Amino acid sequence: MASQSSTTDKKIEGTFPSETYRRQMRQLERMREVLAEDEEPSTSQTDENHDDKNLQSVREVHVRRATIVDDVLNQFRDPTMLRCSLAVTFNDETGLDFGGLTQELFSTFWDAVWDRYFEGETAKVSFVPPQSIANSKAAFKAIGRVLAHGWVLTKQIPILFCEASLIAAIHGEDKVTDEILLRSFHFYISQFERDILQHVANGDSKQPRVVDSLWTIYTRFGMTCSPAQSPAHLKEHMIEMARSEFLFKPMVLLQWIKEGIMESDMQLVSGQLSLERIQKLYEDLPPSNEKVLQMITHKEDAL
Repeated sequence: MASQSSTTDKKIEGTFPSETYRRQMRQLERMREVLAEDEEPSTSQTDENHDDKNLQSVREVHVRRATIVDDVLNQFRDPTMLRCSLAVTFNDETGLDFGGLTQELFSTFWDAVWDRYFEGETAKVSFVPPQSIANSKAAFKAIGRVLAHGWVLTKQIPILFCEASLIAAIHGEDKVTDEILLRSFHFYISQFERDILQHVANGDSKQPRVVDSLWTIYTRFGMTCSPAQSPAHLKEHMIEMARSEFLFKPMVLLQWIKEGIMESDMQLVSGQLSLERIQKLYEDLPPSNEKVLQMITHKEDAL
């Protein structure tokens, strides 16, 4: 779970989202470029027509920014939303929806929903406390519908969604490679934890501060074995931690998200959001600690 200070920081970001919003908009624009690069004209036209056929009517959607999560989830508890284009109105605000407000609806929703149903630093993983899981199925199915419908209407996905978890929900757990797990893990952990892992990758695992911090990381992720002493050993443990954190622990939540996606046109979503496209998107948005992964790989190759 995130610390109290981390939670406070998230709330501040939610209140004054200018820098966060600008960063996410840059990421979304890059995502559009990546998806467009691989788009074949004939396929694009077919998919676009397919999208239009699925949208049978226009649904008016009224939301409030202060309660965006509840408002959107309540709307998307109705599976028929997936067959509608949206006419979005933000209450107490003026403006006609020519597509911009629909896009803003989804981006504002994702910016707010991370704190309630996800955890992680710059990679968000589905999470609710154990006492709330039994009552969360409807919410996570609605999240799946939002994910699918947001893609159909805006051709955007929430880039902070953990890559490994997203691929598991859309394409299946067996499509999540070790490389994807490692990349997701580096996005997920804090900068301090990245620094500690880099010390180990550099061969500085004997320093008392590093040893203590490494034990803390292992404890956080439920590892009961001794911490790794070599880059190759560390890589194995990171993959095990990532697989547990991104696939096993949220398994039921991801299944509910997938059920929500499948109520749309799952074949259309998975076809347009191919495994290769998703991977390319995340590969082009490397975390600041990419050196850690490179160091581990290079050290392993040298052994």
